[in-house]
Amino acid sequence: IYYFRQIANWKAADVKMVEGVIDSFPGRIKRDEWVKQGKALAAGGKPRAMKAAPAKTGTKAEQRFAKYYPNVKKYDAKANKAVVENIIKYCGPALNTRDASLVACSDEAELDRVAKGFVTRKLGIKTGQKELVKEICKQMKPTRMKDRVTFYYLTAKKAGKLSVFK
Repeated sequence: IYYFRQIANWKAADVKMVEGVIDSFPGRIKRDEWVKQGKALAAGGKPRAMKAAPAKTGTKAEQRFAKYYPNVKKYDAKANKAVVENIIKYCGPALNTRDASLVACSDEAELDRVAKGFVTRKLGIKTGQKELVKEICKQMKPTRMKDRVTFYYLTAKKAGKLSVFK
């Protein structure tokens, strides 16, 4: 893809093919109006203005906690703040990029990474790791973007291993 006019001329089949290649966020092309934007840009229009991000206050750790804790509380109203903070610390740099901060339940390789990396190594579970991960995928199914902190919290809770993060 070299020109906006190429995107402007995409049909449904083209969108489906490109989404299959980028394999990150299903529905992103339609949601972000790539074709509409491509038409405007190909016609000499200006890029759509981005909304200004709200001013950030507090330390980076406080900002991350404020971002992830409310989502954890949607699934567990009595979520332990210290546990969530420690899961955020455990995730570390993975939370710096949007793609890495999410768990893609539709990607078998991602599920294997979570099962082997988090469930086996961190939680110390030796059997049924993949099944546990798939249970959390089912639990979080209504949430399109499954953030890693919430996913890990729910996995540890389901396994009875929240104490690992206390």
